[in-house]
Amino acid sequence: MARLAALLVFLVLPQAARLLIAADDPPAGDWEKSYRDKLAGKISVDFTDTPLEEALSFIHGALRVNVVLDPRVPAANPPEITLKLADKPVLEILGAILKPADLEHVLLDEAIYVFPKGGYAARAGSGPLAPEQAARAATALADLGSGQFLVREQAQQALIALGPAAVPLVRRACAETQDAEVLQRARRVLDLLASGGLGESPTAGKVLHALTRKVSFDFTETPLAQAVEFINRTVLDETNPRLTLDVKNIRAESVTLKVTDMSPMCALRWFARVLGGQLTLSRRGLRISAPDK
Repeated sequence: MARLAALLVFLVLPQAARLLIAADDPPAGDWEKSYRDKLAGKISVDFTDTPLEEALSFIHGALRVNVVLDPRVPAANPPEITLKLADKPVLEILGAILKPADLEHVLLDEAIYVFPKGGYAARAGSGPLAPEQAARAATALADLGSGQFLVREQAQQALIALGPAAVPLVRRACAETQDAEVLQRARRVLDLLASGGLGESPTAGKVLHALTRKVSFDFTETPLAQAVEFINRTVLDETNPRLTLDVKNIRAESVTLKVTDMSPMCALRWFARVLGGQLTLSRRGLRISAPDK
């Protein structure tokens, strides 16, 4: 695979990686708005037989954004890009770059994720709610304000079980409700979905809401133990839970990953993905384990 410009955040995800849709991490609303604003800006491009990776590198340099390329893309030998456009929105240009290779993109965890057309929902377990799921979500949201404690608890768990696709409905409930109980429980659902299923311990809340600064790191075939030690020392520091590995199932010996100006939780989730695992959290701390089947 061709090397990209030094500033490009270019991650290749192993086929086994389990992508998790995140609701807003503490800075997520800001980063997503920033990315959408940048995609709406206008630039000019002139590509002639340019490899896809180089075209994406140009987009990175123009926008200063992180880019993630699904491993199925280079494996399919995408066609080179010949494209000349002047003073066009970046979103339009990105679409023109991706179309010849039958690719799409989505904003995820402070990055532009590029993937084969139609492949994201199946890979990430995302997509819109089916009609029956939407009906269940509406019932659960109404039940969050029930006078019965058990009904409220069951409604909260039902929304969590629906997964990230329920996030828009839950967010709308947060914006519209005047019921303090409904608001508290709806926000808790969003927190848990934001964690990518990190669990319900007090520690999870501490990590998700305390790690709000931006982090950067650059690993190139770095021994895995060294990379984990660096993350524990500089990303998590002494005030947060330690990161450990499920060594029986995470067998990588080294890691190549560069992230720039990401929130720590997003960076940690990408770190887990490139190892073919998922990030989990309990009272003992953060752990990268094998993905759920």
